[in-house]
Amino acid sequence: MRLNTPWHRADIVAAVRKKGSTLRRLSLENGFAASTLRAALERMHPRAHDLIANFSDQPRQSIWPNYYHPDGRKRSLREIRTFSILSKSTRSAA
Repeated sequence: MRLNTPWHRADIVAAVRKKGSTLRRLSLENGFAASTLRAALERMHPRAHDLIANFSDQPRQSIWPNYYHPDGRKRSLREIRTFSILSKSTRSAA
């Protein structure tokens, strides 16, 4: 994975499956609704992100650098929007 590039959702699912579970099973075993972790792949959900990151032995900021600072703090909504805009402009320029 490139630094500061969010993981693709398929890579996140593969990391969980490689550890022997599924997003649905992990959600239910941890008291979430069945679709919560799947939804967290697309939206900010710190508790769900922590669960996925801990389960796959990765820091959440390496999986979702668009949502978290390198030290693990949450980004503000303004920072998230800016990160998204910059990320899209970088991709289209490449």
